[in-house]
Amino acid sequence: LMVCGLSPLANSACVGVKRSTNRTPFASATSLIASVYSLRFLFRGAAWGMPYSRWLAAVAGALLALATASAWAQNVAGRFLTVIGDVRVLSPGGDRRPEREGEVREGETILTGAGALTQIRLADGGMLSIRGDTEMKFDRFSHAGENDRDSSMFISLLKGGFRSVTGLIGRLNRDGYRVTTPSATIGIRGTDHEPVVVPPPPPGVVPQVPPGT
Repeated sequence: LMVCGLSPLANSACVGVKRSTNRTPFASATSLIASVYSLRFLFRGAAWGMPYSRWLAAVAGALLALATASAWAQNVAGRFLTVIGDVRVLSPGGDRRPEREGEVREGETILTGAGALTQIRLADGGMLSIRGDTEMKFDRFSHAGENDRDSSMFISLLKGGFRSVTGLIGRLNRDGYRVTTPSATIGIRGTDHEPVVVPPPPPGVVPQVPPGT
């Protein structure tokens, strides 16, 4: 914040930091490109005789914007292929209704209403098909490419269920794939699995299986 106030150029770079948190791929790419061009302009400014203190503050702001935009882009867990019915994504910035080809990121929660369905193509090539009346969160998603043996995906499934076809993470690092429910933690034993959390039934209804299963 101190860097942002030192010069107009630093302020413009800090605008890039704020815009990099936008939830659309176009905005993230725009922020990244703008930061690169800001650096190019600032280095030219040094040659044109810009005061050293202003130049240093502006470069620091542009570098911060570039680093933030790059780090944000790496946290994309996947993209929505299908959105049917009441589907919402909860994030630190609020909630939104996802659109086809829209992104879902590490730290975000997906909520589906009764009868809803959404399908996600994960960044590692895997697939998720999330049924209605489900609440699940991407606690962690880290994948840097086909040679990343430290890649990982941790999901919390609070209610409902989904079908998963694992991608590269499941093949490269099985210990890095985990689904946590209120009563159990599930690892990988194959490429296709379908965890479901059974909620408590309404009063007077006898459950077919113990709630929380």
